[in-house]
Amino acid sequence: EFAKYDFLFLFIGLVRRYKNIELIFDVAKDLQEQGINAGFVIGGKAPDSIYAEELREQTPCNVLFLDQFIPNEKLGSLVGISDAVIVPLNVESSLNSSTCLLSFTFCKTVVCPAIGTLECFNNDVIYKYDYVDNDDHREKLFEAVKRACSDKESDCNRFIENGQFLRRRVLSENSPKLIGELYDSMFQDIVENRKTN
Repeated sequence: EFAKYDFLFLFIGLVRRYKNIELIFDVAKDLQEQGINAGFVIGGKAPDSIYAEELREQTPCNVLFLDQFIPNEKLGSLVGISDAVIVPLNVESSLNSSTCLLSFTFCKTVVCPAIGTLECFNNDVIYKYDYVDNDDHREKLFEAVKRACSDKESDCNRFIENGQFLRRRVLSENSPKLIGELYDSMFQDIVENRKTN
């Protein structure tokens, strides 16, 4: 079913209102109206059954809303078939996103507002954007999604290489060994400060 799309975006995680799933639906419709052959998968459970029903009623034809928990053993294959992960968070309530870092470990770029997690990444390998209100969010998300589609279409190999670069960077800068050393150093500092006080 997914092979029919030139570009496949994936949302993964709990489906909650602040994660702006409706914006994904709006962008999916807008792309379809412009003749851009992109599909979207919403992979995650909506714990609020009323919200889940609202989303099911609004789901465009180029969006698959799974509304189920995605176990770890299926997550890799779901991310693997996608081209990019879309994370249209509300910046007023979201500073960081573990979904972005997880996506990078699977060699996938992200489309996401400019949250703290993405500060150290250039816009040539990810699709981050700033917005001022809900209408602007929809417009900026749409522009970022279109740019991702265009980049893959114009140079698919470079698009894939960018994902590989993200993986290498996250694994080198966030390796368990490095994080362990940082925590160890932090705890040593705390212990030393307590001894001197």
